[in-house]
Amino acid sequence: MKKATATTLLLLLISNFLQQTLSKEFGEHADERTIKQENHAHEVHCSRERSRAAWQVIDEYLMPFVEREKYQISRKCRLHPDNDLFRDQEQHKVHLDITEWKCGYCKKSFRAEKYLDQHFDSRHYNLLNVSDGKCLADLCGALHCDFVINSKSPKTKCNPAAVAKNRHLCESLADNCFPINQGPSASRLHELFLRQFCDAHTCSGKRKYFPKGGQRNEAGNPRAEANTQSWPEDKTIVIQSTLFCSDYKVVCSFLFAKQGHPEISNEDEYVSKSSSTSQFADSLSLVNSPIRPSREEPGNL
Repeated sequence: MKKATATTLLLLLISNFLQQTLSKEFGEHADERTIKQENHAHEVHCSRERSRAAWQVIDEYLMPFVEREKYQISRKCRLHPDNDLFRDQEQHKVHLDITEWKCGYCKKSFRAEKYLDQHFDSRHYNLLNVSDGKCLADLCGALHCDFVINSKSPKTKCNPAAVAKNRHLCESLADNCFPINQGPSASRLHELFLRQFCDAHTCSGKRKYFPKGGQRNEAGNPRAEANTQSWPEDKTIVIQSTLFCSDYKVVCSFLFAKQGHPEISNEDEYVSKSSSTSQFADSLSLVNSPIRPSREEPGNL
């Protein structure tokens, strides 16, 4: 009797274990199906990375010229910021440090930009207007996104059919965004766009990307407007830098004078241009020595 009871109890335990195992497996499969369904529902047929590269090209190699011309790009133009599906999300990225990114919507922090991108895709998908079908990545062929993304990769063989397609797209952007009948500014920008972006779509000769330049400086201003300091302003900067070097008895770099003033060709001319301050000659004649504090300020660097 006792043996039969023990056998029955063992069978009940085995049955219970099998039920729990099967229930867990079915639950995991259900969760996987739910995740797949959510991912499918949130799937966007537009590359965030390539859209970001396209906007980088527009912002660095086109917008400085547009701003200089005080030209307003029409919203019908595919280059307009409003036609970038991810523009609002990209503007809500807060880059605090090399390893710290913050979501501007919910203030959540991440260690890398890719994790913030994934957060946008999963948590703030509802903020994307996917109904309009706007995808800046579709313009990558015309804007040379691959050159920006893979600038150090080996060159691929030129495909005439792809080049012709991208050139046609490029020229259509120039025509639609900068109609030559809209005035002198539009006409100049139309010509610039052809030279800046479309001329490189060729299989003959050496291709030169973005020949007009136009990258922004660190302050976010067009580089063309960055070098506007006069000689007196630069000379003040040189004086301050050289005095600092003189105080701490180190050899001052001649680059201080050369920066922004290629007409200065030697140290004698550097001293003559700055003869009003006696420390300049002293700083240039000093010998190499370790940086050390002056007597007036012992121990303070």
